[in-house]
Amino acid sequence: MRFCEVKIKTLSPTIIPARRVERGYKGQLKYIPSTTLRGAILTSLYMQEYISLEEAKSIGGSYELLVSNAYILDGEFKSYPSHPFMYKCKIPHKDAEKSEEVFESKIFIYEYDVANALKSGIDPKFKFECSRGHAAIEYPHPQPVRKSDKGEEEFKEVDVKVQSMISVGISKRRATSQAGMLYEYDVMVEGQEFWCYIGTSRDDIYERIKSGLEIKIGRGISRGFGHSVLEKVKEISLDDLVEDLKTSGVAVEDRNIIFYSLSPLLEIDDLKSYKPYPSKLNLNLLMEICGVDEKAGVLEIKKVYGKGRTLHCGWDMYGNIRRPIFDHVASEGSIAVGSITNGGNIPLSLALLSLIGYPIKISQNYILTGINMLTPIQIHPFLWGEKT
Repeated sequence: MRFCEVKIKTLSPTIIPARRVERGYKGQLKYIPSTTLRGAILTSLYMQEYISLEEAKSIGGSYELLVSNAYILDGEFKSYPSHPFMYKCKIPHKDAEKSEEVFESKIFIYEYDVANALKSGIDPKFKFECSRGHAAIEYPHPQPVRKSDKGEEEFKEVDVKVQSMISVGISKRRATSQAGMLYEYDVMVEGQEFWCYIGTSRDDIYERIKSGLEIKIGRGISRGFGHSVLEKVKEISLDDLVEDLKTSGVAVEDRNIIFYSLSPLLEIDDLKSYKPYPSKLNLNLLMEICGVDEKAGVLEIKKVYGKGRTLHCGWDMYGNIRRPIFDHVASEGSIAVGSITNGGNIPLSLALLSLIGYPIKISQNYILTGINMLTPIQIHPFLWGEKT
């Protein structure tokens, strides 16, 4: 399987609504869901006759194409879902050097008492005051943030640019506006850029993605919304990621590891019985999915810190039915504590878990991807927050 980091650029206003209301769709998600993105890629490959309908259906129910959520790019900076150990003071602080007021933001998970508590399986203490004693702090988790220009310990909140639109319903009989038929939309402004991870076992699909695949995302495609293009595809070296994990010293059997989740977390026994996060992940299955002929251990997740959210699995366009919805699952940006037992190639299994997560087979024809993407947080200097 080949892995890449992809930039997605929106070419027209895009509708990925947060909720449906009586007169349209209001609110805009601050990311592109993996289910939406994967479906858009498969649809585009089929519509441009690179794959057949049967191939598209087959890939949809297999592990041949795995996609993560796509998060906003702010200039040269990639954004990430914020984790629970980030705070921002709501009272501006006076900057003595610049004679201006600034808002303090801090990532404090690296601090000894927090990191040591997590590794020891003890609930850490959260901050209730900023560095100047203001009891007016807020936690942005899981809103997107990026590295601050000021220092390693700080972050900057980012957001997608949104505008509201009102459309008039047209009478099919008279081809004129129809009274009482107003539709409201909150749309993502065109020209914004996102980033995501993609893994595929098919070289032909990889090469097509690499060549600049145009896709259509979200609602209102027939009215010109949602046109986007995949560009700046950068292949990821699995060897380099494995080396980073070895150097970090976290890839050790039976030792607690602090994980950051780039995606929601979920464990399914069946569609009626599920858990907000997995208790155990058999990493041998992950090796098989990626075509790696090596053994891996079992990741036992002991605790998770983060908010709950509702996970929508999208719409089956071919079957014209809604896919499952899971309530109260652990949100992207959550922090998990776990350890690996039964040995195997721990650095390699953790590298794969970071890039594609642990996909879930929902049904015979559908794989949920962009789920359970857990990374040892120490290999992310920005998310770890420690000064270098």
